[in-house]
Amino acid sequence: MKWQYLISQDEAMLPRLGQEGWELIAVVPSGQHLKFYFKQPYLTLAEQITEEQREEVYRQLRKGEEYS
Repeated sequence: MKWQYLISQDEAMLPRLGQEGWELIAVVPSGQHLKFYFKQPYLTLAEQITEEQREEVYRQLRKGEEYS
């Protein structure tokens, strides 16, 4: 599995990043601040496309064939 990584110093972003599927893997002091290190699985384009999006594309393709 491939991973993508993110580093942030913005503590206010923690809830949003968690909701987006980012996993907090480390917190490291950096001067007066903290650095937050995150990871999440790297999704291929095929994995990013939802079933609803696929159905919509197929629906549009069928419409195009009707007018050909």
